[in-house]
Amino acid sequence: MRRSGLEGKRSRNLSRDRGSLKIFVKTLFLRSCGVLSGGVLSLFLISSCATYYHKNKVFNEAFEQRDLEAAHAFLEKKKNPEKKKDRFIHYLDKGMLAHQLGNWEESNLYLEKAYIFGEDYKKNLGTDLGSTVDHGLVLYYGEYHEHLIPLYYKALNYLRLNDLDASLVECRRLDIRLQELLDRSTSKKKYTRDAFIHTLMGILYEVKGEYNNSFIAYRNAYEIYRDVYGPVFKIKTPIQLKRDLLKTARMNGFEDEYLRLRKEMNFKEKIPEVESSLGDVVLLWNNGLCPIKDEYEVFFVFAPAAGGFYCRNLDMLIPLPIGSVYQGFESVRITFPKYLSRRPRYSRARVRTSSGKSYGFELLEDVNALSFYLLRERMFKEISKVILRVAAKELLEQEARKVNPWLGLGADILGSLTERSDTRGVQTLPHSIFYTRISLPAGVQKLDLSFHGKGANAIRVEQSIEVESQKTVLSYVTTIDSHAPSD
Repeated sequence: MRRSGLEGKRSRNLSRDRGSLKIFVKTLFLRSCGVLSGGVLSLFLISSCATYYHKNKVFNEAFEQRDLEAAHAFLEKKKNPEKKKDRFIHYLDKGMLAHQLGNWEESNLYLEKAYIFGEDYKKNLGTDLGSTVDHGLVLYYGEYHEHLIPLYYKALNYLRLNDLDASLVECRRLDIRLQELLDRSTSKKKYTRDAFIHTLMGILYEVKGEYNNSFIAYRNAYEIYRDVYGPVFKIKTPIQLKRDLLKTARMNGFEDEYLRLRKEMNFKEKIPEVESSLGDVVLLWNNGLCPIKDEYEVFFVFAPAAGGFYCRNLDMLIPLPIGSVYQGFESVRITFPKYLSRRPRYSRARVRTSSGKSYGFELLEDVNALSFYLLRERMFKEISKVILRVAAKELLEQEARKVNPWLGLGADILGSLTERSDTRGVQTLPHSIFYTRISLPAGVQKLDLSFHGKGANAIRVEQSIEVESQKTVLSYVTTIDSHAPSD
């Protein structure tokens, strides 16, 4: 909100002048501490400034560099991890690491623990108020995508265990969990359904030979790409999804629907008939690593006539009720969480068959973009939580100042030192998910995959897949190589 007019402008200028000295003193002190402090204070400053990513640097670097044994050793050294406030992250890290190691059953064990945590967790007023002082006092519940993507990995684990029915169950749980999460939110999100979930369900139904269910899932996915992913995430409907939707419409005898969809999509490509001698391989590519959480800070000064806290850098006014407990505050330092992307080293991939045909991949799910979007959606709620946290510290400062001005200054500086955002988050999920479909003769087929990226050496991976005529098989490949976090 913005306030115009001479009275509001004078009030803001006055408040800025009153708050400027306080901000200058605090900033000078904090910078001096960063240069001159030693011993306990130095350790405190380093600890308080470190993000969750940096506090777990040993694990993160080992995982990023595919030193999976070292990453596993780090997690095993943790004392009583299932009793800590970040146990949800621990469950997912253990599950994702076990998946990378090929321990499918162990992976499912920990991913299921994360799922159950999400089912059972209820916010407690006492622990929630603890976040006004220290995020470490509060259970980390997790972002929406952190509850969704692990169920996808459970589905992949069950594929490796040759349990297709269980894999489909995880897809259905994915859709249900998304609805449960959105129902808890008061935000009017455009992101209400996930296209990737429905595409995956369509593929798995096709693997089972349930083409009617497959058509319904593909149609749902197409509508979500059209209505949500296009406008919100700028992700186009994959051409392969259009092919699959039209193919399954024909296979089910839905000729009117086939013609309607073809016209709506303006699809000119011919849909070939299913050849009795060929089978299909659908190949998923899990690429890179998800963004990590960091923070940024702004200063607000109290503007009484304007009726709230004003930030000159953002030109933003946070309105407050007249006579509220905030009256008398001169300035507050506020921190907000933000994401830093880890750009994948490989931006494109191709798969070549033994006959020499080459196929590219299309984007299905942008976990990176989804993460940024969901954080932006909850920022108003985040601002409210931050104001509550800062208010508690400011009230303590006021009481201390009544006893002794220097004690008040000390409380103010301590409040600034401890004003941190919650930077906890799961850091082992993919950056994005792609897919392609290949028609091949029946028998064991070798696929030659190559991955390319600007400034990165291309790598090649071979896969051998058994193909059955007129059937679909689903497989996947993973590359986690990523650049360092950046804005």
